[in-house]
Amino acid sequence: DNGTLWVNSAGNYADSQHWNGTWNDPDGDDFMEFDGGDENLTLTGGSQADIWLNWDDWAEKNDDYDLHVYNDSGGRIGNSTDVQNGSSANPGEHYADEDLPSTIHLRIERVDATGEADFDIWFLGNYEPEYWTAERSVVNPAVGPNVTTTGAVYYDTLALRRFSSRGPTIDGRIKPDLTAPDGVSTSTYNTFSGTSAAAPHAGGVAA
Repeated sequence: DNGTLWVNSAGNYADSQHWNGTWNDPDGDDFMEFDGGDENLTLTGGSQADIWLNWDDWAEKNDDYDLHVYNDSGGRIGNSTDVQNGSSANPGEHYADEDLPSTIHLRIERVDATGEADFDIWFLGNYEPEYWTAERSVVNPAVGPNVTTTGAVYYDTLALRRFSSRGPTIDGRIKPDLTAPDGVSTSTYNTFSGTSAAAPHAGGVAA
């Protein structure tokens, strides 16, 4: 508001670390179906989970969904069940744990909601998700309309980095706004990659 330029990294989640989809429950059992009749989003090859789920109800905060985590035998090993009822709870759930089985399964449950939500999941642990999407993988606060959101290109070829998060935003705006180089050397790191390396270049040019 004071005219200060805010440059922000777009995030590094376009390559198998993000999923986006709308509520889908044709069998009416209040569990999201990710693909066909599959109500599980399976994560494999890991042991540490750091999973963030949110949906597009930031104004009202009345749609209540829960996130559940199961093992291969169908036993629930964890969940996140914050109550969204118009109070202070944001439209999201977060689950983090370690020393988990190498395969786990995520399920989204509709607790008290219209069933029209648009969801995003970020996978920040060391699992590989069964389903993932590059679109809509720009993170907060880089989605802000007054933020100069910066993606990453490799300094030597200017090729877009596969991991560099993509838009659009939840309300259809184009993001990121520009790209800048990564893969560079600095006084701190021999090689510094990612959109957190690209954003300082954009800020420096602006300054």
